[in-house]
Amino acid sequence: MEFDPARPFVWRGACKDWVASRKWSTGFFRNQYGSEVVQVQECNTGTFCTMQVHEYLDYLNHHKNFGGDKLLYWAPQILKQTAFEPLFHDYPGLPQFPRDRCVLWNYGTVCRGPLHFLQQFQWIFLGPGGAFTRTHIDPVGSAAWNALISGRKRFVFVDPKSEDAQQLTLDCHPFQANGIYPQFREKPSAECQEIVMEAGDVVYTPPLWPHYVENLEESISVTENFVFREHHVGFDRALQRTTKVPQLTLRGQILVRATRAIFKAVHLAL
Repeated sequence: MEFDPARPFVWRGACKDWVASRKWSTGFFRNQYGSEVVQVQECNTGTFCTMQVHEYLDYLNHHKNFGGDKLLYWAPQILKQTAFEPLFHDYPGLPQFPRDRCVLWNYGTVCRGPLHFLQQFQWIFLGPGGAFTRTHIDPVGSAAWNALISGRKRFVFVDPKSEDAQQLTLDCHPFQANGIYPQFREKPSAECQEIVMEAGDVVYTPPLWPHYVENLEESISVTENFVFREHHVGFDRALQRTTKVPQLTLRGQILVRATRAIFKAVHLAL
């Protein structure tokens, strides 16, 4: 099957030779970052707590051996502007999605206030089997790839032409949709596409495709989101919706409108 940027895709073994695939492990994170304080999500409730990395890895080891009521997921861990930023040098990205084509890579520093997170579009996910990311659409009309460093994962993509997906696309919070569809944990319907990842695989998520992600066993992965010139329409619409978020302050609205104007100018100049 040939790669189609409008549909989910998997490259088998694409990251198996990365430095990260040889280097990243729970032991590595314990030795290098054990005292770092990180944010951890309880999957079943969606609530967050903070832990030191070594405390989370102790939990992970206990959960693997004994289970428990809580399902804690260290995800997503931002790389940029954190103690984990040096890990960025352990993976090269994908030649299909060169970073110099990403408008956020080149102009992300203009994103301020409520859009500051657009400067930080590289993330690590580390968690036990059964940990999951709720059904969501990636933020601001971006596309993404996820490289599985170790373990196994399952992606379930929802056809954006389906009724449920269109409703989620229209009504979701512009940063991240947190609607969960429990039926996606079972056998996918005809409107869904399932991809099971093995260590070394890389999965591509097109813009505006709702998807659910589940660890089939203890896993470590890294993700990059990106916005190319051809994604501008969806990106601009997401920024426009952001100005209507009720919690946004007047200053936040001004910053979002200014950012939107800058990226429109960049788009026209490219």
